[in-house]
Amino acid sequence: MLMITDGLWIGLTKQQVSNTMIDTSVGDLLLSLSVYSIFESSTLVDTGSSYTDNDYSISADVGTEMFGGPYVINWNVTGLNFGYTSLDAITGSVGGILGIGYPASEEIEPSYSNFPMILKDQGAISTVMYSIADGRIVFGGIDTLACPGPLVKTPVALAATLQGQSTVYQYTAVTMNSLMLNNTIVSNEKLIMNLDTSSSLLNVPYSIWINIDLLMGPQRVRSNGVTYYLKSRVLGTMLTASITGYNIQFSLGDIINGELTSNGIVYVSLDYKVIDVPTALVGSLPNIIFEKYCVVVDMETNEILFTEQDAGSDGTVKAVKSGSYPVATSAATSYSATYSKIYINSLETAIGVNQS
Repeated sequence: MLMITDGLWIGLTKQQVSNTMIDTSVGDLLLSLSVYSIFESSTLVDTGSSYTDNDYSISADVGTEMFGGPYVINWNVTGLNFGYTSLDAITGSVGGILGIGYPASEEIEPSYSNFPMILKDQGAISTVMYSIADGRIVFGGIDTLACPGPLVKTPVALAATLQGQSTVYQYTAVTMNSLMLNNTIVSNEKLIMNLDTSSSLLNVPYSIWINIDLLMGPQRVRSNGVTYYLKSRVLGTMLTASITGYNIQFSLGDIINGELTSNGIVYVSLDYKVIDVPTALVGSLPNIIFEKYCVVVDMETNEILFTEQDAGSDGTVKAVKSGSYPVATSAATSYSATYSKIYINSLETAIGVNQS
């Protein structure tokens, strides 16, 4: 989970925006009473409208505000659309959501310039892009030590339905061409996978999950409807997602969400969700990837760039201008092999037997 802890403010009175989660899967800024007070602001413009945020199941009023911060340069933007609610929290203890997804993911209507776009519109940055590495987000540039390069480029994936492929960018998503569990292929059908900073879940269709489940072997226990796998096996299992030829790797141990001991043996449950395609148009990779890789989202070139991050290295933040990066870049080896038609469960590879 990527959080704003300090440094950003809203309104002329500079109310400090903290306890706010950055969410790459949504497009709106949503603040609760614990983060923002309408009574302390002299710059709030109430639009008189409201909306329902379906991702967080909250109804909110819509306004525009001034927003700013001290990073790199002192900056501020005005006329930022956002939702505000009298609730104390949005989800759990989180007080606000800063959505930085594409405008098509916005739920406030009519469509408007999202946060990265308004930063460029008002001169705070040169390019509508951001980079995430080492627990930090940089708008309009990258940390050249945390993201040493080369950055490998892949196209932002477009969703598809039974009627055909969309022409509108909606998701901060990539094409997953294959998925391997250690050395065994569990998926070789193209799937669109969201990169969601707010979620630790691995979201995949049933046909992929049943392959993973079978490969985890017969030694397991069930408790309250949850399957617990042998912990030692989980910790020794790597997932490799090929993103148009660039490999993203993480351990199943990275998505453990529960533990149970039976007869002296330790078992663990996993943080996953089986999605129903085509009801759900996209799967998602867990947000652990943002701890392992520098992820750059360029909304002008509609590309996402990856490199293994050098965690703990605070470097020099350098601007990105018109697709020109301060570190080397290259295209993924299968750059053009992108998602173009809806995923079909029956076409997926099948493991077929339980592995001991």
